[in-house]
Amino acid sequence: MEMRKEIITMLDLMRQPAFCVESGVIRHINPAAGRFMLTVGQPIAPILDTGAEDYAIFTGCMQLRMCLGGQLLDTTVVRQDGVDIFLPDTVTAAEHCRILSLAAMQLREPLTGLSALVDKISDPVTAGQINRRQHQLLRILSNMSDVQHFSDRNACRMEYTEIGTFIAEILEKAAALLESVSIRVESQLPTEAIYALADRDQLERALYNLISNAVKFSLPGTAVQVQLRASGQRLYLSVSGQSRSATDPHDFYDRFLREPGLEDPVHGLGLGLVLVRCVAANHGGAVFIDQPDGHSTRVTMSLARQTQSDSLVRSPILRMDYTGERDHGLFELADVLPAELYQPNRI
Repeated sequence: MEMRKEIITMLDLMRQPAFCVESGVIRHINPAAGRFMLTVGQPIAPILDTGAEDYAIFTGCMQLRMCLGGQLLDTTVVRQDGVDIFLPDTVTAAEHCRILSLAAMQLREPLTGLSALVDKISDPVTAGQINRRQHQLLRILSNMSDVQHFSDRNACRMEYTEIGTFIAEILEKAAALLESVSIRVESQLPTEAIYALADRDQLERALYNLISNAVKFSLPGTAVQVQLRASGQRLYLSVSGQSRSATDPHDFYDRFLREPGLEDPVHGLGLGLVLVRCVAANHGGAVFIDQPDGHSTRVTMSLARQTQSDSLVRSPILRMDYTGERDHGLFELADVLPAELYQPNRI
């Protein structure tokens, strides 16, 4: 009871909307969450849009999507001693995504002629360094411009996919590239075929983002571990790496909304995990972050194993490549790969 009083006091002091749930029922709503027209004693299950099955069994920290005040909002959930604290994103977060998309459009134009200039550089070492920086910049801009697009579930292009083989191909490419920084990729994938509807572009970008983040926080000589497992009609894709330092899992979710300041640049802008949580929600799932052994960080996406849809893509269609026809592995892992891989004779 004393812990519950402390939680209630903490929630009431928070400026962002928050409420707590115990035994599947809302127990307290802070003043900032009053806009959502919630009531004490209201069951939580009916307003969960994605992640309802996962919510019942999660530990630590997760993110799901729920319907609040007539809006679908991404919500971080932290479980403490049987009490679940719900922290919904506000409309302000969506507005930030829109502004980022507009800014990315403006920043792309000065970069359009950079590739042609790099081709004129005779020194391959210098050209490789510039190429890598270009890939890093374009990846940031791609995340900035697509975060709003990824938030729209109706924009998904769902295709019937053998998920295990699809992921194995990405991991094979990533493993070959990460040998250059002495990081291994170890995987545990099902031996049986798993067919489901998936937006392949979104799923690929989510997996690369998780691998890139894991490598950033890992030491040379260690391994990034990737696991795909099926449980009933749910799929769970996990990526974990040996963490250099302990980090509060809740900090991972909303880093892109933090105040600018001096900190370790390894954290980056923080949009990668925003894209990941959008991809999970678009596939009927959620995102979990935990530290199973106390020092390695594991991020897990859950996906609904959908096999039927009215919007199923049944034949190849023309689509623009978000990398500009660049190698997807080199593009997505540009923050962690050496410049040598970006020399003109290598790409």
